[in-house]
Amino acid sequence: MPDNVNLVTGLGSSHAVATLIGTAASQALQGDAKGNVIAAFRRSFYVQTGSRRLACIGMKALGAGPLNVLIVGDWDAKMVPNQNTPIEVIGGHLVIGPLAIDLNRATPWQPSPVNWRSSAIGAAHHRIASLAAGRLPSEGLAPVVFTGVAEDAVARRAAPAIAALKDWLGSNDAAAPPEACVILVGLGPGLTPSGDDLISGVLITLRSLGQYAAANRLADWVLRLSDRTNNISQAHLAAAAAGEGSAALHATLSALATSDDPALSKSVDALTAIGHVSGWDALAGVALTLTVASNSLQPGRVGRSI
Repeated sequence: MPDNVNLVTGLGSSHAVATLIGTAASQALQGDAKGNVIAAFRRSFYVQTGSRRLACIGMKALGAGPLNVLIVGDWDAKMVPNQNTPIEVIGGHLVIGPLAIDLNRATPWQPSPVNWRSSAIGAAHHRIASLAAGRLPSEGLAPVVFTGVAEDAVARRAAPAIAALKDWLGSNDAAAPPEACVILVGLGPGLTPSGDDLISGVLITLRSLGQYAAANRLADWVLRLSDRTNNISQAHLAAAAAGEGSAALHATLSALATSDDPALSKSVDALTAIGHVSGWDALAGVALTLTVASNSLQPGRVGRSI
């Protein structure tokens, strides 16, 4: 049991309340889960439990997502635990050193389904490209998808694989993505490498469009290759394989589906603010998929394979 836990109340000396909890986080922290902190940052930290499931804990600014637990209370950046700090769930409270987070009142979060119109699919990639124009980062994979230009070494390595993935999406091929795509898994620096973020964007968009056969093939393929990347990115890929990502990404898809330009601008701003270029790379995955979908889907065909 972690130090500083009151055996009567099950609480540490500092208290916080979880207000929102994602699907994957809820699974990680169920029952009497035990584990440790595996990564800590200024505004959030990741924990891994014995089931090898992950959760990310942070304040409201972290935003909703499948791995995220959003909290309020007397927790602040000075109390972010050190890596390897043990954690335990006791009576519905996540106890981490002196901090106890009440999980019992957290509202479960899942993204809402998106209802696409064929006309919205046809225009969606143009609307994203218009918003991206003039503000693309110099790093990551978004420049490759939006302009065809590989700005850095990672992008140059990824460009042939992105082209192969695009061809696969448009091919109706019942096989897994080709060998040329493998390099995308784990490609790039950071907590969630650029290649993983792009694949996540593709996976979530496919499920949003009802393209379940293609999504399942891509999910099976990337999960088989997930040992190419780190454990935090593996958890995000697993969530994306189930169709779940950041709330900002789902809000972007919803705004595209309803042709709501003010909402789209707001959601893209929120998405592209995630990480160094993680949000941009996920948006690139969305754009790549919608470009193929706009060329492949005819009215009335939403729900069939791309």
